[in-house]
Amino acid sequence: MSGPRTGQRPPDLNAPFIGSVFCRPDGSLTQQAQAFLHRLWERTGYASGVAGAWVQQEADNATLRADTANVLANQAGRDATQAMNTATQALSAAWALRREAIAALAEAQTARTAAEAALLEVTALRATLRALERRCGDVEVVGALERRVVLRPERSG
Repeated sequence: MSGPRTGQRPPDLNAPFIGSVFCRPDGSLTQQAQAFLHRLWERTGYASGVAGAWVQQEADNATLRADTANVLANQAGRDATQAMNTATQALSAAWALRREAIAALAEAQTARTAAEAALLEVTALRATLRALERRCGDVEVVGALERRVVLRPERSG
């Protein structure tokens, strides 16, 4: 378990500097050097140290990645703007088509109303001709009148 134990008094983090002897002749640390390094380790919060070159390399990598992300974000922003402009143009075209469709629908409704009125008129004329036929008794005369009054649709070529 690393770090001070709960319920214990924190250790004194001040340590005198090592004198002139850091290592024994066999290469091991002196007791004072061990205590000094242990106190330094405690003062860092039991964190292992890092090398300055590694920190610089990580900072350079992070900067490079940030620059790359910035370039990609700028390109994505340009693409989004272009897509938005295209969508705006498509929406404008759709609104124009909608206006044309509404106008065509209004014309069709007017034509339908006129056709219904003409149909009612033709139906009334046919009824009148049938009544005339019953009174007159001459089917050929009434048929000729019907052909003249009731217009036949023109055939297109």
